[in-house]
Amino acid sequence: MEGERRKIALGKWLRSFLLAVMATAMINGCAAKTGSYFIREGADLAFIKKVAVMPFENNTKENNAPSRVRNIVVTQILVDNLFDVTETGQLEKILDEEGGKSESKLDEVAIKRIGKRLSAQAFLFGSVDDYDVERLSSYSYPKVAMTLRLVDAETGIILWQASGAKDGYSSWARLWGTRGQDQSEVTFALVRSLLMSLR
Repeated sequence: MEGERRKIALGKWLRSFLLAVMATAMINGCAAKTGSYFIREGADLAFIKKVAVMPFENNTKENNAPSRVRNIVVTQILVDNLFDVTETGQLEKILDEEGGKSESKLDEVAIKRIGKRLSAQAFLFGSVDDYDVERLSSYSYPKVAMTLRLVDAETGIILWQASGAKDGYSSWARLWGTRGQDQSEVTFALVRSLLMSLR
């Protein structure tokens, strides 16, 4: 009789423990994400048909981060059918001729001139602010942060800006040793969430 009670008590405890673990995984298992965006009051983004996605600034230790993130941004813009995008090779050639590949090296006149040459109504500038892997003993997960900025090619005014951060931390993956999101998956998810504010 006593043995039967212990089995029942152990079964109840085990069920409670598993439910607590699953609840924790559901609450904390999704990758953390923060972000905010700005749209200029009265801005009509419908007039923008084509954008030039400029080379991204790098605020990380990872040299390849800007080109990787930029490619993901271009892909997601096309997948979401937000705008047409100028061909990268054509843009790079014109930027070389203009003598500047970063926003800081291009004044309002240059932006207007390049926009006309590319038949683009806006430029998308970006910076990669974090592109790292966090390590917690035997567990590691990716972290990504970026800022995207849409600038009117005619006036040089910022029409839209969004900043965000996301990581691939998963309590479930850490607890059970399963595979979490990799750097590319986290980056795609962050880019999708930032670009949603343009729809």
